[in-house]
Amino acid sequence: MRKRNITVSVTDAVYRNARVWCARRDASISETVQYILENLSRLPRALRAIHEADEAAAAAKAAAEFAAQPAPETAGEDPISGCETVEAPASHCEMSSLPLQTPSPHRTCETVNL
Repeated sequence: MRKRNITVSVTDAVYRNARVWCARRDASISETVQYILENLSRLPRALRAIHEADEAAAAAKAAAEFAAQPAPETAGEDPISGCETVEAPASHCEMSSLPLQTPSPHRTCETVNL
């Protein structure tokens, strides 16, 4: 098969980065560009896979950072809602004005009359 030459102009920084990237993989820039051009039809799928892997890594990092945070230790308060935890009364009459724990970004409690 006959080969054709292609001339590509890039900045000095792109050229240096490409040379370093290729050197670490024991490949030439020409071999790398040829491989990319030969596999253009697979490029969108590969880019999606990279994007999904980046999103998964970011989610895992956020989960690890959240898990590393110390739990809030406030006596008598539910750490989720910030409302005071109350024992349920024995009869329905006593439940008429207990605070209802509602998740809220402002950590407020509401009183519900039954």
